[in-house]
Amino acid sequence: MLLRNRPHRPRYRPRRFSPAAALTAASFAASGCVSADAGDPPPARETATVGGPAPVTPAAPTDPQAEQLLDALEAAAADHRTLTARVRMRSIQDLLDDETTRFGDLAWARGDETAGTPTRFAVAFDRLKTLDGPLEAVDRRYVYDGRWLLDVDGAARTATRRELNASETGGEAGSNPGEQLTLGDGPFLVPLNLKKDRVLARFDASVAAPHPEDDPADGPTDRLVLVPRDTTDIDAVRLDLWFDRTTSLPRRVVGHQADGDRTVVDLFETDVNPDVPDGRFDTGFPADAGWELQTVPLTPTR
Repeated sequence: MLLRNRPHRPRYRPRRFSPAAALTAASFAASGCVSADAGDPPPARETATVGGPAPVTPAAPTDPQAEQLLDALEAAAADHRTLTARVRMRSIQDLLDDETTRFGDLAWARGDETAGTPTRFAVAFDRLKTLDGPLEAVDRRYVYDGRWLLDVDGAARTATRRELNASETGGEAGSNPGEQLTLGDGPFLVPLNLKKDRVLARFDASVAAPHPEDDPADGPTDRLVLVPRDTTDIDAVRLDLWFDRTTSLPRRVVGHQADGDRTVVDLFETDVNPDVPDGRFDTGFPADAGWELQTVPLTPTR
């Protein structure tokens, strides 16, 4: 995630989907864990942990269970070059009794520091449903290519390119914004390549005790709870991440905001190491006429 204390890493704060809606999102699902038809998302699972989790006291960074889980996740992710999945993201505002659900898809490609290639991702939402409203067609896209983050709002006909790194390769080792954006800041959380040392440097980590409703029919999970040590550099005050116990793939992450709002993102129909064309990560502006276009360059270091 992007640090506020680094002037050459301006923090990305996009327009929120709705007033007070959280932008910290989450992803989860194992390949084949959902049997629903590809055209219809699986039914949302309301659980006690999503609706209002009991307080979890974060363990020390050296908590053996958390370290073991992070080691297993990092080892499993080492073989993941690319990943695609269907996405369901719910933005929940309890005080306003409001909930908005978006459906779409995700594509992710790991960077290679040796080859000088950055981590890239693309998230596209094509359907939206409010609490009492009908299912609507939408066009909301986020694409990161290692240097530029493209934010497209098809309904408003606006597209913004924000430069997050002056280097085409994603910056110096360990500071690629593509990696940082996966840890809880920006428009979408993609916990697909967690590094134990980076996680424990920023969060207190603990493994939550199993809850009867944590494990759906598609198999058992482990839940990692991350509490940022410094909440001034992250939008969420707590992240709950569920990982498939067999595949170590993420199934769900819940981002809790200080105001009580939360965002829940589920991944399903996940495919590991598919061929993903480079064009999927194209951050160029839409070519047709009628768009309001904006480019926000990186602020030079003083």
